[in-house]
Amino acid sequence: MTHASDEGLRLLRQRHRQGKSIPREWVAQAMQKDDLYSQCLSFEILAHAFPRIVPPMDVGSAREFFLQYYLRCIGANVTPAAASESDEPHSPYEAARELALLLAWALQAEADGQFAVRIGTAVAELYDKGGEDTQTCIETGFLEHALEYCEARPFFGSWASDLGRREAYLRALQWGEAHERALPATSPFNL
Repeated sequence: MTHASDEGLRLLRQRHRQGKSIPREWVAQAMQKDDLYSQCLSFEILAHAFPRIVPPMDVGSAREFFLQYYLRCIGANVTPAAASESDEPHSPYEAARELALLLAWALQAEADGQFAVRIGTAVAELYDKGGEDTQTCIETGFLEHALEYCEARPFFGSWASDLGRREAYLRALQWGEAHERALPATSPFNL
């Protein structure tokens, strides 16, 4: 049986909700699915049940999945049917806000900042390709909150000289400086 099928997703969801160990192969297959609902289930497991994945999955794969999932949610502009339903994908603004937390975690956890650079580059690309709704979401849902951390500001400094991003950057920077705070001491993710 292929566990990326509907039956496989049902079994994966069931094991997750029952607090049982979760086969890494099942999670990896769900992560590869194209639909946001399967990816949402994968996100829930990675974010909240990572220690129960057997054999263990590497943290780098989880981080990259989080980044791609958040970007997809921001760009897809999906409105979840019920905010409390864990099987619903993140709304664009939920994803943007949590992406700012992922950036903060990367800044705290990495000495070289490579993943932070990756986040910054991916967000800039989505901003440039996105329509007005996506750009507004990135500005107010992600960038304002990312720039609350002074450590994140160098990763977005190039936005000041980009004609397409300059105004959004300056507004977000003003917000960030007015709401400055320290990087969180712990990860918001259960990795």
